[in-house]
Amino acid sequence: QQSSCDRIYMTAANEDTGLEGGVFYSDDGGENWTPMGLEFKQEYSIPMVSDPRNEDVLYSALAFGNPNQWRSRESGAETALIRSTDGGETWQALEGTAEISRYYAEAIAVDPGAPDNVYVATRAGQIFGSPDQGVTWMNLGVEVPEAVVMEALVDAGFTTFDLADHYGNSEDLVGAFRAGHHQKGSLRALVEDKGLGFFTKWVPRSGPMPVNVVAEALDVSRRRMQVS
Repeated sequence: QQSSCDRIYMTAANEDTGLEGGVFYSDDGGENWTPMGLEFKQEYSIPMVSDPRNEDVLYSALAFGNPNQWRSRESGAETALIRSTDGGETWQALEGTAEISRYYAEAIAVDPGAPDNVYVATRAGQIFGSPDQGVTWMNLGVEVPEAVVMEALVDAGFTTFDLADHYGNSEDLVGAFRAGHHQKGSLRALVEDKGLGFFTKWVPRSGPMPVNVVAEALDVSRRRMQVS
């Protein structure tokens, strides 16, 4: 995001690559980058938006580790919603909610017509709104039905799905799809009659790969996809 012709802002997500993540700015067209928000320990960030009436007001969200690590702990992403009022020189933590903290603020939006209104969408499909620039939040009761998209693809005749890898939420989407059809008693028919299949893969860290590490990764994927 660029707030002026001189300063550029960037967020980065550390996906266990060894590269630094977080929020950054550049004053030389991207040749050099300076980290911001060093008062926070979280190192993963995706969204950043500015107030359309004041480019010095910025919003972002930080998290500990990558999405795979969030799923391995009860506290999830441990999100820090943050705001700056001076172009990123200093940042303040916003209270947020327990759901935002656990599931991460994947997207942030500021209402251009009423910039005090700020909105957050979590990876779990929830949408929260704040009427006071992020000081207080309320669940807007909007649930994004991702599994509906898969229903449409299956109805159109698609039977094989490559989930790319397990760092995103694709395995959770499959789990929601399978759970819905299991409750309706139609899962077995889909699998046996249509040959419905899902393929996922795990990208391990470099180094020794003992059997228990592989088994644990497989168990995580099976639980997320609700495969017994």
